[in-house]
Amino acid sequence: AYPNSGDNGQGGSETVAIHTTANFQNSGPQLLNGAIYPKDAYGNPYDVNFVAFYPQDTWTAQADGKKTEFTFDGSQDVMFAPKIVGRYGAGYPTISFKHLLTWLRISIMAENEDVSIAWGKIKSIKIKSKNHVTVDLSHTDSNVANLVTYDNDTPLPFYATGSNNTIFPNASGYTLPYDKFHEVAYVLCAPVVAPVVEVIDGVDTEVGEYLLYIESEKRNALIPIYLYKDATTRFDKSTRAHRFDIKLLFHMGSSVSASGAVVDWFTGGIGYGGLDE
Repeated sequence: AYPNSGDNGQGGSETVAIHTTANFQNSGPQLLNGAIYPKDAYGNPYDVNFVAFYPQDTWTAQADGKKTEFTFDGSQDVMFAPKIVGRYGAGYPTISFKHLLTWLRISIMAENEDVSIAWGKIKSIKIKSKNHVTVDLSHTDSNVANLVTYDNDTPLPFYATGSNNTIFPNASGYTLPYDKFHEVAYVLCAPVVAPVVEVIDGVDTEVGEYLLYIESEKRNALIPIYLYKDATTRFDKSTRAHRFDIKLLFHMGSSVSASGAVVDWFTGGIGYGGLDE
């Protein structure tokens, strides 16, 4: 448990039980605010356990210090560093942050000018996702997958590429380009374990790892996204800490196809999707 009792290892206290902050500018050592390593009456240092979270703001910890939770909006790179142990004179403990979400980047293009006109400006792109994460600190397991749960289904917006939290598209909408694919937006959403299978008419059916909601001036679309390691092999594990680059190609007649490649973070694969009117 990691309660916030205010004990900071000073004034004869043998306990550190405090929630504090650090501002890392690089990989070098960083002093934590308001805490020191405690020692016993004979000067022997005690171990201190550390966990860490990012962003610093709006994490809500239980009073007993056993769980903490965060509600994300799709623009934040939510991270958690599992337990490490440090003590005075034993060198600097290294906090290792783990990504808790999946990063999707969207590029879009219309098949030709007529298709761009037929769809009209894009007014909204959202993704079906959970938006609440809980980290259980009472477990000694350092495997993040066993400590973290997600809940609260909600559509998350996409954000303009190159921005921190500017929703895409803006109020004036976005005209579909038809010269080439343009990367326009991203979202950091809850991970899923691929492939996602649902029972439909008594048959196990792969339904796509993610579902996109697209609204334009002239029509709406629902696009299931299927994730692949490569052109033929389905992605078959958690998408947490993976980045997928998705290309959406708009066609005439209310249909959209999707394909993609993965770079940075862990190697994930590719994704595609399609729909008919």
